Amino acid sequence: MSLGYFFYWYQDACFGPRQLFECSAALVLLTARFFRQISDICSRLFSGVDRAAIDASALSLTAACVVFAIYGHVLSLTGLYGHDYWGTDTQTVKAIRKLGIHNAVVFLKSNYGCVFAENSPHLDSDIVYARDCGAASNARVARHFPSRLLYMADRQRVDRYQP
Repeated sequence: MSLGYFFYWYQDACFGPRQLFECSAALVLLTARFFRQISDICSRLFSGVDRAAIDASALSLTAACVVFAIYGHVLSLTGLYGHDYWGTDTQTVKAIRKLGIHNAVVFLKSNYGCVFAENSPHLDSDIVYARDCGAASNARVARHFPSRLLYMADRQRVDRYQP
């Protein structure tokens, strides 16, 4: 399947790693196999080389790569994407929790992707998040949840709502 992604037209930092994630199990197995075979390969190529030195060198090189990956990439990417990833953040959810809102339907004017994962699949959680699609649409949603309080949220701003 990963070979098919090679011919896929779209390339971006967002989708590339997700598409290649399926290769990670094979990559782990191949890496483990490499560490089992590196001593044999190097001792055949370079006669007289100590196997323990080869194992120590391979381990040191791997440790250096892991440290470089963590400090050179992971920490900087965590800082970059840790609070806001393409306009998706947790500001609205934090504001709702800070206000202590329960048994409610919250209509969102801002990015719905910020709260989508908070909804249960059956929409039976304490707070149901819905996209603000105008008064008529919001009224239809509100009719499905007659016992709940209604709110309108736009990022950190949360107000009571009357359809």
